[in-house]
Amino acid sequence: MLDPAIIAQAKACDLPALAGRHTPLKRVAATGGGEYAGPCPLCPGGRDRFHVQPERHRWMCRYCTQGRWQDAITFQRRLTGQGFVEAVCALTGEMPYLPIST
Repeated sequence: MLDPAIIAQAKACDLPALAGRHTPLKRVAATGGGEYAGPCPLCPGGRDRFHVQPERHRWMCRYCTQGRWQDAITFQRRLTGQGFVEAVCALTGEMPYLPIST
């Protein structure tokens, strides 16, 4: 079971840096902590359908998420196909707690 603090740490990761490894992002707003937009790395097409709001730790694609905001864990899972625990560990560098069976 993952510690809730580790899950919170994964959700608060630097989304522009994470997404920026997979798609070019351009700052499109400065209010509310800023907003970045670019082509969606998860679905083909579009020039600005993918949006990231770093202060709110969320992203969305007007096409593949139908405009619903998502967190960094969901982005990592959709990008890589990882499960929840693996995605959290990838974002935080933490190892999951696995009970030792005897």
